[in-house]
Parts: sequence; C-alpha cells; structure tokens
Amino acid sequence: MFKSHLKRPKNTSKLLLRDKVLESFCAALIVVYWVLTIIIYNSAPETIPIHFDLNGDANLYGPKNQLWKGAKIVTVIYFLITLISFFPQYFNYAEEITPENAEVKYRNASRTLRILKLIVILVFICLSSYTTFKLIKILSIHPLFLIISMACLFLIPIIYYILLNKKTNLKSSVTEKTNPKNCSTPRESD
Repeated sequence: MFKSHLKRPKNTSKLLLRDKVLESFCAALIVVYWVLTIIIYNSAPETIPIHFDLNGDANLYGPKNQLWKGAKIVTVIYFLITLISFFPQYFNYAEEITPENAEVKYRNASRTLRILKLIVILVFICLSSYTTFKLIKILSIHPLFLIISMACLFLIPIIYYILLNKKTNLKSSVTEKTNPKNCSTPRESD
C-alpha cells in the first residue's frame, strides 16, 4: 500500500508553456515581494504593528526586523513547492496511475501545486500590504474581509484540480466508448 508509488511510471513530462508562465510569474512575485520588503523596511519606524485584532486595530508591536520574516517564509515555501511539483509520481492519487494516464495526471497535479504556490505568495503579499497600509494609514480594509478573501483563495486550487480531473475522466470515458481497443487517456494540449 505505501510502496505503490514505486510501481508508478516516472515523471518524464516537460513543462508546457502555461506551466513556464506560471513558474515565471511566481518567481517574479517573489522578487517583487523582496523589493517591496526592502523599500518598506527602509522607510518604516523602528517599531511597527505586527498583529491586528478583528477590528483592524494593532494589538502587538515589534521591531521592524519582523518584516523580513514574511519574505523568508514565503521564499522557503516557494522553493519547497517548486521542488515538490517536479516529483508528482510520489503524490497520493484517488485512482491508479498507469503508463496511459500518468502524464496527464502528473501534469494536472503539478499544475495544481503551481497554482497553490501562486496563491500562497499572493496571500503573503496581501498580509504584508495590510501591515504596510496600516503603517502609513492610507487604506482601511476590514480584517475580516481580508481573512475571508484569503480563505477563499485557497479554494481555487482545490476547485481547479477537481474540475480538471472531471474533464480528464470525461475525455477518457468518451475515448473508451468510441475506441474500446485503444483506451488510453488523451494527452492534454497546451
């Protein structure tokens, strides 16, 4: 049961254009996050708000060095998800992975992780922006709205993966009905 991934085909699929664009966009966002952190750090006072209550009022303050924590954490998460996305043969799948469906299933799972990575980066940017906006008092967003918005963002990769698998399974079943001798899963086009 635990060694079933050892029997799976290795991941030999290349990144499609949309995967390369997604990877590049995430990398660019990481660079932007670091640049913004440097700019904010250089203009921030020595003590900054680092936690807010549900009314949006700061209830915990700390040194401005705390700004680096978010940048470091999101960068580590970025590299971990990037690394993990290249080894989809070790993921847990709801159905058996065969040589016929491996490429599509691996690509779908890896792309879902890339979307998750994008969302994690965006959430960190939102949190950092919220702190910055509170610091310079230019925008007033209710923190409950921020929390609900970020929670909804994390539903995107789940919904994407479910819809992608339904689409793949639907194509597979149509192929099996029209050509039962050759029932391989169709390849996803870019």
